[in-house]
Amino acid sequence: MPGRRAFVAGYNSPGLEVWTPPLQLLRGYRITVRVEGDTSEIDGRSALRSIEQTPMATMREYRGTGFVVRERIFTPVDSPGATIGYSVESSRPVEITVHFTPSLNLMWPAAIGGQEIHWDSTHAAYVLDEPTRRFRAAIVSRDIVTHDEPQNNTRGAEFERNHAFTLRWTPGTKRELVVAFVGSSTREEDPLAIAQQLTAQRAEDESRARARYSGLHLIDIETPDSAVNRALRWAQVSLEQAWTCNPQLGCGLVAGYGPSRGARRPQYAWFFAGDGLVTVDALLREGAYERARDELAFIMRYQNERTGAIWHEMSQSAGLVDWAGSYPYMFVHVDISFDFLRSMRDYVRTTGDVDFVNAHWRSIRAAYDYCRSTIPPGGSLPRIPSGKQGGNEQDAQRDELTLSLAWIDAAESFAALARLAHHGQLADAASRASALARNAIRPTYFESARARWVSGHRQSGAPVEGLTSS
Repeated sequence: MPGRRAFVAGYNSPGLEVWTPPLQLLRGYRITVRVEGDTSEIDGRSALRSIEQTPMATMREYRGTGFVVRERIFTPVDSPGATIGYSVESSRPVEITVHFTPSLNLMWPAAIGGQEIHWDSTHAAYVLDEPTRRFRAAIVSRDIVTHDEPQNNTRGAEFERNHAFTLRWTPGTKRELVVAFVGSSTREEDPLAIAQQLTAQRAEDESRARARYSGLHLIDIETPDSAVNRALRWAQVSLEQAWTCNPQLGCGLVAGYGPSRGARRPQYAWFFAGDGLVTVDALLREGAYERARDELAFIMRYQNERTGAIWHEMSQSAGLVDWAGSYPYMFVHVDISFDFLRSMRDYVRTTGDVDFVNAHWRSIRAAYDYCRSTIPPGGSLPRIPSGKQGGNEQDAQRDELTLSLAWIDAAESFAALARLAHHGQLADAASRASALARNAIRPTYFESARARWVSGHRQSGAPVEGLTSS
């Protein structure tokens, strides 16, 4: 369940994770339920009966003998936190025990150490921190009636061990029992203060979330198939929910959400320029021109200043480590720069925003020069530089059909942009390069003797089998 600064993800087993990127606050979140008068607790993982997903919240319903517990997971639009609320149906008092494992750690591959967990009786909260106090979190609920006592000073105690606290509901209670989760990776934000705001201003946060999604009808398509209509609406919701704001890196599109399964890498919930460019295409077709423009600007912000290459991926912890220098992931894919030029052209063709081209001409020109640098002397099609990858991450190749086709489009895209920016000579040269590449495709990638296309060539020059039809 994503907001712009937080998300809750996971499965019924082993449990949910709560993130306020770049921080994972906790993992293994689950509940047990005990009805007064019963001896045994009911494990919520076996009592879960239904899950309902809306753009604003996720609702899970647990049922057992003598009770119904409804759980509502909500993330506000712009706060680094989330709330989980519980409403109950029962003729007897019900205790809900929340189990979780604290984490307070950075998204892979970064990490911090020295974490501790404390009980703050004044705020009815577990407080998570570390020695520098730059990274902090709070798990807060005025409905907690009992809790485990942290043991930071006990010899052999582990920070990442299971903790639990109990909420108590009594018949006649109309309001939800609410737990708030907040994380901070800046010293300016106080998790306890933000948690109090989340619980006190729930109506306002709900209203803002409702407004966020009610304004998504940029394009409205109705078909005779209700499943298609629903999928189209959810596609627009997904585009909105992909927009994430990171306190160190800024706001951009992530490639998806999911559980990290112990590795603190929650699937694709970090920044991929290639996925962002694909999403720009969808945003343009949806009519979300401002968001498409913002994503292109975000991508250009982290362009390689030395080579002009467009980056491949950034962990949400990249702003806290030497991501470009110490890790091999940022500029490993050569093909992203080619795709970037096409996306810029499509943006301008769709919106008519020539001012954006002029404002970012240096970035556009640098990306084109990087693409052009992959063309060997006397050649017309790109070669994959040593240590880089094209679209195929599994096999090291000298060249790829897909990359060569992308060069045709990239050169023609740059030509169109150059004409709009009144760089006629550059435009003409790029058009010639595109034409030369187009003429070289068939001689390079089609084997006449076997009447088949190949998808590329290895460093030895041996063909890589791929497409087979003519």
